[in-house]
Amino acid sequence: MVPEEYAELVEELVSKTHDGTIEWKTTVNQREFLAYFDKFTLSTRGGTDDEENSYVTVTLKDTTGRNLDSFTIWDSDPDWMKLSDVHNTARRRALNIDGAIRAIVTELRAKKKIGPRPEPSPEDDEEVPF
Repeated sequence: MVPEEYAELVEELVSKTHDGTIEWKTTVNQREFLAYFDKFTLSTRGGTDDEENSYVTVTLKDTTGRNLDSFTIWDSDPDWMKLSDVHNTARRRALNIDGAIRAIVTELRAKKKIGPRPEPSPEDDEEVPF
């Protein structure tokens, strides 16, 4: 369950994530996404444990990236759908998945052949001296 001290924050996070107010960013961790605020950042990280139980962890960080606090919601928790939805929406926005889908649909509708990537040009094969 969402800790009581985070209840209002989570409600705002849900609302602002859905209306597109929060610009989620990718991180080096493929399952973690960040939202930058003036003095803090929030991250949402999803995953599964060894027994295939899914979770979402929300972490509060300061401007140096130091973890201040966090909580985890498991797929058996009553608040699972709410936090899972925030995480999945953050992932879709940070990775621009909807833009990728629109681009592919546009390409599929064009009257052109869709096939393998073009072969690299010879200058792509040139070695760069180190």
